[in-house]
Amino acid sequence: MSDAGLAREVSPDGRPVLRPVELAPSSVSRAALAYARSVCAPLAVYVTSHVLLLFAFAVASKVVGGWPFPGDTSGWDGAWFREIEQHGYRYDPSSNEASNVAFFPLFPMVVHGFMGLFHKSWEITSAWVNFFAGAMFSVLFFKLAERLMGREKALPTTALMLFFPGCIAIAMAYSEAIGFALSAACLLALLDRRWLIAGVMAALATSTRFHAVALCFACAVAAFTAIRSQREWRSLLAPALAPFGLLGYFGYLWNKTGDPLVYFHAQSKGWAEASFPGMINVKNVIATVHHPLADWNIFLRTFFLGVVVLSVFFLWRFRKRLPLPLMVYAIASLILTVLSPYGPLPRLVAAAFPAFIAAGWLMRPMLLMTVVSAAQ
Repeated sequence: MSDAGLAREVSPDGRPVLRPVELAPSSVSRAALAYARSVCAPLAVYVTSHVLLLFAFAVASKVVGGWPFPGDTSGWDGAWFREIEQHGYRYDPSSNEASNVAFFPLFPMVVHGFMGLFHKSWEITSAWVNFFAGAMFSVLFFKLAERLMGREKALPTTALMLFFPGCIAIAMAYSEAIGFALSAACLLALLDRRWLIAGVMAALATSTRFHAVALCFACAVAAFTAIRSQREWRSLLAPALAPFGLLGYFGYLWNKTGDPLVYFHAQSKGWAEASFPGMINVKNVIATVHHPLADWNIFLRTFFLGVVVLSVFFLWRFRKRLPLPLMVYAIASLILTVLSPYGPLPRLVAAAFPAFIAAGWLMRPMLLMTVVSAAQ
């Protein structure tokens, strides 16, 4: 029997006695405890935002009618992901109808894996997968913000991010939760010069959604800077690995359909509302000016186009404090949002999350909390 954790003493009659002593925690356990304490606050903000956004969406779905509740994946993009998980990819080049090849594979693959592991339904499994992925994103975003502005401003900035309407996508059966978490992990790895990790995270992120291609530009800029300043050639791992998810999926579709551009053709057939990228924004602005409240979808897209412009302003004002890879990622995300065939949806704006760090830094505390309260 080991005497570890015991103190050897001598009794009054001369016999040895072993008494238990309290061992000091190891450096590893102390570090783990400190980390757990540091992430409790952003996780609390995440859970609160998650519940309130779900509640707000449930109320809106009742008032407006026809909106699927986040747990009901029979509507909107969740139905496409569920179809991929159940039947795989399908594409008919002779049809002008929408196709599920417009949706990337990692999210339905992850859900399918956990469905087989826990034997639960798509609805339950996708909800839990995205809940934990969203929690991971909230912690990683907080860590990014804390590094750039300190803990005092990082927490309300995290609240600003998580209460943004576009983050409702995290609670739905969409790929945003996993995509955002992987993107934040990639950017943190770039700041720490962990090139292999950054490349792997980017490769996984680019297999969740097309707009994650913005990470490729961030990795390229980070590698260029590292090579120019320190001749760190290992940094090329990040941009080399980053597009693997995107290229792998496009290669799979090419092999399956014989069309190397099938993804873009599917986007055009199913969702394009204008013949030229970005023109949908011009149409929306003109329609909103003439008839502001005639169509709420058009009005909201025009409103979030204004949010994109405001995000660029925040990034410009914060440019001296924001590391170049984060700046490039945010700008690339916003450009892709403006050029998207369906206009600047809130969840696309949310993908440019470094802009929310810039906004959190520039806003005064009272104004920041007012904005967060309004988002609720």
